[in-house]
Amino acid sequence: MLTHDYLVEGIYWLDRIQPRERKLVGEKACCLGNLAQSGYPVVPGFAIGAPVLRQFLETNNWSEPLFAELLNSGLYLNVDDGRQLQELAQHIRKGIIAAELPQDWIEALYSNLQQWHGGAIVFRPSPSISQTSGLLEAHICRNDPTQLAIALKKTWAEAFRARSLFYWQRMGMQLHQIELAVLVQPVWDAVAAGTLRASPAGLEIKATWGLGVAIATGQVIPDSYQIDPDTGVPYSKKLGNKPIAYHIEGHLERTEQPLGLMPHLEGASMVNLNKHNGLTTYLLDDEKTSRYALEQAYIKDLVKLARDIGSEIGSTFRLEWTLGLADSRGIEQFPLKPQLYLTQVQPLKAKNYIAKDERTVKDNQSYPLPQNQEAHNKEAQNTDNQSYPPSQIKEAQIKEAQIKEAQIKEDSGTTSSISGEIVGVAAASGEAIAPARVISEENQSLEDIPPGQIIVARAIAPDWMNAIGKAAGLVTERGGITSHGAILARELGIPAVVGAAGATKKIKTGRVIKIDGNSGKVYLPAASESISGNQAISIPRVNLNWYGTPILATQLLVNLSQPSALERLPNLPLDGLGLLRSELMALAIVGDRHPLEWIEERSEIEFVEKMAEQASLLARHFSGQPVFYRCLDWRSDEFPSQNLENNPILGQHGAFSYVQNPTLFDLELAVLDKLYQWGHADIRLILPFVRGVEELVFCRHRVEKVGLTQQKGFQLWIMAEVPSVLFLLPEYVKAGAEGIAIGSNDLTQLLLAADRNDPDMAASFDASHIAVRRAIRQLIATAREAGIPCCLCGRLGGINAEAISELVLWGITSISVEPDDLERTYQAISRAEQRLLLEAARRQLS
Repeated sequence: MLTHDYLVEGIYWLDRIQPRERKLVGEKACCLGNLAQSGYPVVPGFAIGAPVLRQFLETNNWSEPLFAELLNSGLYLNVDDGRQLQELAQHIRKGIIAAELPQDWIEALYSNLQQWHGGAIVFRPSPSISQTSGLLEAHICRNDPTQLAIALKKTWAEAFRARSLFYWQRMGMQLHQIELAVLVQPVWDAVAAGTLRASPAGLEIKATWGLGVAIATGQVIPDSYQIDPDTGVPYSKKLGNKPIAYHIEGHLERTEQPLGLMPHLEGASMVNLNKHNGLTTYLLDDEKTSRYALEQAYIKDLVKLARDIGSEIGSTFRLEWTLGLADSRGIEQFPLKPQLYLTQVQPLKAKNYIAKDERTVKDNQSYPLPQNQEAHNKEAQNTDNQSYPPSQIKEAQIKEAQIKEAQIKEDSGTTSSISGEIVGVAAASGEAIAPARVISEENQSLEDIPPGQIIVARAIAPDWMNAIGKAAGLVTERGGITSHGAILARELGIPAVVGAAGATKKIKTGRVIKIDGNSGKVYLPAASESISGNQAISIPRVNLNWYGTPILATQLLVNLSQPSALERLPNLPLDGLGLLRSELMALAIVGDRHPLEWIEERSEIEFVEKMAEQASLLARHFSGQPVFYRCLDWRSDEFPSQNLENNPILGQHGAFSYVQNPTLFDLELAVLDKLYQWGHADIRLILPFVRGVEELVFCRHRVEKVGLTQQKGFQLWIMAEVPSVLFLLPEYVKAGAEGIAIGSNDLTQLLLAADRNDPDMAASFDASHIAVRRAIRQLIATAREAGIPCCLCGRLGGINAEAISELVLWGITSISVEPDDLERTYQAISRAEQRLLLEAARRQLS
């Protein structure tokens, strides 16, 4: 049983933590403690050491032996069985939260917190390993003995969430290796709060009114400031949308004159939306929402603070700050100005290691090595047997890329050494520096392409999928942002630029280039220069940290066809797989052969087996959630062996091709039947490019013949992408359509007569065009009238926050986007839903 003495021994005060106690207090508490002892303005607090959790689990009077042995056993978890993992995780967490802590222990904890006069307390998980950003959530509660005990147990239970158990096992960690301390701090009321991210490229500050929990939960768009690293002066700032502010519950009622220091609360209304324990939400009026939360003087203070911290822990880090009204004991100070305090600091410095995986250039190729690079490579070779998590490898790649870019400048003695660039269309985010491999019409062999090179080509052929999966980047002269090559690149996390005119002529094989998939540019060094290094460097887009993710009313799904892309999914509460494009999945099987030709050479049974195996990998990941399987939608220009039609976009593909020759459609129905035989439920079938009701009737009869309509969770949907659906949707519903998936890509090109694959038409291919939006609004309204669900699964859902706000307002059931767009889409949906709630609250208050 936990005792009072054990608690006293297990508490480590921030101003006394020693470096040797890092494992006991965790990375988060140790870093803050070091800064506090160096005189930085850290919000005070203490860490409840990791051994206290172990003692709690080992000595509590459990009814099940599982809990007492949780951190001492070699419990094996099948993390690929999503349903079993969720059930076990919920069982463990419920048991921990329901367990009782000794009363004298709780009282001692409460007593230690009274010195700071905090109305609310935050409990932050502080594991001994650093690569857990966004994995474990913090918990805020009132400064009350009962609430403190609950919040502490919830924080301990974070280690046993399904996503945490999945992460531990993927890292190769056993449960007995987990060391979880808890950082405990008072929450002081604040005028403003936010984050600061530092890197060699500069500083980015984000700010909102009140407490920072509004940013962490995605309920506001914070103001953002880009700071020049040399001058410390903002060179860019953008006003956010901050309709709400969190404050300590009851604090403003107890304080005599807060409004002079909190002007944003003038005219504000108190509401309780998503209320956190110990906090109150205030609804701000429009005038305060449109003002910046951070004054210039505090920006200067933050910049100075960041520079000083950078000298202590390195130039790359992230911190959370608050502009509080209290002194170091939590006592309000009037009329003194608010003070800056640090609540979290997280070094982002990567270890000097690059994984020698499929991104590495073949050993028999030689590129000039920068100074000390040979020693670095030897060090990397000596660590080949170590296990590093993907996030650590990515951070290392970012660091190496920065070194490489710095080497360009050093070699030329100037900051503008890159002499030329090719401008195309940004198709997949991210950056990469690597040797180019030019695929010309004369030489289209991909057999000798080493992994980790940037493929440069006129266009992407279907049989190139395997090469794309190993590439560092992709540059094409043809194709649009919705072409198969671009979609695959986004799924696999590979930066891509399309519509780069003349790329195959201006770039030579072997030349090291830089591709920027965010801006659509390809940078070329001068002929006399060389970009040093013998490894391809990817610079991935940095994912946001998710500390608390409120569940959305609008379902968020993902478009995915490659099982290898599953590891790139962010830590978000997804509702399923919204679009599995089966033709992209099939490319890995049939290569450059049309499926009918491949089947003629091999067999129908082998095709069904291979397709089912690939689909099963995806369905297993989304166990218990819907998987929307869209049938094959080949077009004649995608296979060199097929007779090219004059207009492939309007040619024989989609559901029309099933009526002409149902062979492939029947085989795909056999694939879905096999998935159900293997235990996968909730598989929904989407028919592509449906032109008329008769096509749906034909397909439905074949679906019923196989028996899929009798399977639990099965539904038959249609893609709403041919404009005739605007007038025929009620007839489609009567004919058996159980839902519609709006394909904004094809709908846009057909409504606007703009070829989606022609880069010269990129300016006209506008999914946010008023005509497209009106069509989508009509489809949503008709679907709601018919009582069927409606999902948007085109590119529009991931690139236009305003459009997402409209979709939520119109009543869309779900939005499905590509992996790179998940985070921004989640934020946009959350803000849109919050805005609707706020508007409803305003109407009620008025």
